[in-house]
Amino acid sequence: MSEVLGWKHSLNDPVLHARKFYWLYGLAVVGGAAIVLLATNLINLAVNVEVMNAMLLPIVLGSLLTLEARVLPPADRMKSWHRAFVWSSAGLISALGIYTLVVALLGM
Repeated sequence: MSEVLGWKHSLNDPVLHARKFYWLYGLAVVGGAAIVLLATNLINLAVNVEVMNAMLLPIVLGSLLTLEARVLPPADRMKSWHRAFVWSSAGLISALGIYTLVVALLGM
């Protein structure tokens, strides 16, 4: 959020130089701690976090691979067998994530 809003955003910056970033960082830590402390069943919370990860993983992998193919200079792009291996691995990982999502949703 700090980058989107144009604020200084580095843990290397002193607190006085990046106050907004540190406030946002602190709120995220406190918010995460509150979610964990208020959860009645930590196992369900952990499973739900992994299900959310499985839902978002194909989007993230697809975005990264698309960026690699379109934004990088041609000299830095993946070549033949490397590209096939990475796309196949990403497809397999995404398929397993979606399978996990379906199993988790049907099991609940």
